[in-house]
Amino acid sequence: MTTQPGARETPAAASRDPGVPTTVTRGPVVAPAPEQFAAPLLSLRLVALMTAIVILAVGTSFLLSAAREPVYGARAEILFTGDTAVSDTAAERRLDTQRVLLGSRAVLEPVSDSTGIAVEDLQEDVAASVIGSSQILELTVADRDPARAEAVAAAVVSSYLTLQSDVAGDTDQADRAAVLTPPYLLDEPLRPRPLQSAAAGALIGIVIAGVTGLVLLQRRAR
Repeated sequence: MTTQPGARETPAAASRDPGVPTTVTRGPVVAPAPEQFAAPLLSLRLVALMTAIVILAVGTSFLLSAAREPVYGARAEILFTGDTAVSDTAAERRLDTQRVLLGSRAVLEPVSDSTGIAVEDLQEDVAASVIGSSQILELTVADRDPARAEAVAAAVVSSYLTLQSDVAGDTDQADRAAVLTPPYLLDEPLRPRPLQSAAAGALIGIVIAGVTGLVLLQRRAR
């Protein structure tokens, strides 16, 4: 073999015989281990299980709430005017006293006599509160019959005003209560609230799903 002047012979060219075919040696083909597929598959199953738990909790809570018999509400607002010369603490105490008086047995017994509803049942269905930092008392009456809820609210307001007037008497003209908003029926039932129940069910489902996932992961790690 003649090499042209000035040309260099590379090692590969020097060792390669043109008459012998070149072969490439490859290593053995290694199949993926089953564990490489098992881990993602278990993760997907776990996510699917946790999602199903949350969906089941939400659906169950919504359906159970929607199936309940509705409870309607009637509301009235009473303005209580007290002595403005007293301190804020004394004014709050007076309002709180009127709130308790509004739902007391002394007010509800005449209502029980006129409606035939037991006082104990009225105490469960009648709720009174003070609106914010105002001098307005808010009365809410719950009943499965909307007309009866409104009638009971009117009877409670009337009984309260009579008792409050008798208690105040003529010696303290500053402490007076008057109807600000006559009893009216609320647009939506007080109960049930399917959407609120579904939200609560979602929280419960998330907790259950989280605990279930944690337990399964710990078992898998063993």
